[in-house]
Amino acid sequence: MRTALCPSHLGPSSHRGRTDRRGDRETPERIREPLLQHGEKASRDAIRGSDAPSGSSHGSAWPTIWWQPFSSSWYATDSVRTNPETFSASTGSATAAAVLSESKQKQKRKLRLYISNTFNPAKPDAEDSDGSIASWELRVEGKLLEDPSKLKRKFSSFFKSLVIELDKDLYGPDNHLVEWHRTPTTQETDGFQVKRPGDVSVRCTLLLMLDYQPPQFKLDPRLARLLGIHTQTRSAIIQALWQYIKTNKLQDSHDKEYINCDKYFQQIFDCTRLKFSEIPQRLTNLLLPPDPIVINHIISVDPNDQKKTACYDIDVEVEDPLKGQMSSFLLSTANQQEITALDNKIHETIESINQLKIQRDFMLSFSRDPKGYIHEWLRSQSRDLKTMTDVVGNPEEERRADFYHEPWSQEAVSRYFYCKIQQRRQELEQSLGVRNT
Repeated sequence: MRTALCPSHLGPSSHRGRTDRRGDRETPERIREPLLQHGEKASRDAIRGSDAPSGSSHGSAWPTIWWQPFSSSWYATDSVRTNPETFSASTGSATAAAVLSESKQKQKRKLRLYISNTFNPAKPDAEDSDGSIASWELRVEGKLLEDPSKLKRKFSSFFKSLVIELDKDLYGPDNHLVEWHRTPTTQETDGFQVKRPGDVSVRCTLLLMLDYQPPQFKLDPRLARLLGIHTQTRSAIIQALWQYIKTNKLQDSHDKEYINCDKYFQQIFDCTRLKFSEIPQRLTNLLLPPDPIVINHIISVDPNDQKKTACYDIDVEVEDPLKGQMSSFLLSTANQQEITALDNKIHETIESINQLKIQRDFMLSFSRDPKGYIHEWLRSQSRDLKTMTDVVGNPEEERRADFYHEPWSQEAVSRYFYCKIQQRRQELEQSLGVRNT
């Protein structure tokens, strides 16, 4: 049996002054004591590899954990990387940069996740049935850190789904899942809360699926190692593929439409040659849903743990706050007339600058070589005049006597006189009324 989550409208500000804890994580011995003794200074520990705790993970990558003082208490922060590029390879290092242009359109922000719980012990003298049964309540809330925008986004708007898996041994196979999934009619909320009867500590697992806009996909491990990216949008993946093709010169030199597959492409696409237009279709089987964020947590019924909150930082992408203002400005027609007038003024100013540059070049060339410039200017004007009047021939050569002593001149004179004689003959025949038969 699956139970829907109960949204909570309590803001994360209610966490101030609480003492933080790490859920169900197994605290290593070297940092267990600083966690319990709030007044002492703890050294900063980075836990990786075999020392990594089992509290939170994203896929197979361990998050980095550090300890720092916060509000007079120890604050455990997990840097959960939702888009790790851990599959970079030397063959695909150039393609990893191809996806940066798309990511520049959005800004990286930290979403701080607060997980807390309260325990309500049973009251024998309670009049209602709810008070006579011990119960606990789990709360999942969050907010953006250093959010400059005035319009605060609701916590649920960052996620596509949230699933809380309780201990199956305690709540049975039909009542151990609590799910929330986004729908077109979803009302955004600042948090979620789950309430269940029970008087013992419960081990639970939270699976959070980020709502990527535009949608992102996890690459097949072979393709991820080749391109050096783990999770990205479809357009960014195709762009990275094209960058890899150009870098390794896989495009056919004779038929640009085809790609000659190298040994890595042959293993991935299972062919030796393919059209570039086929890549989006072939990518469908190589793109998987992104990994959810997995957090293990213990819902404690110990009274000493009631004021402790587990906190996690998640990297999310948000729209640039200036994007909305720019869109509104561009779509606004109130200042359109003023903008048109300014555009015309800019155009006239550019034309004036071009005319002044021509005049300056003219005077500068004349000052350097007056005689040579005048001759060159006259030749230029003569060419322009010839073009404007459609004059045939070369006036510069025709004005010299040697031009008419060429062999062609005799034939030209004969043709000229022949045409004149024929013309005169026709005129005489017309005047005398003589018709050739």
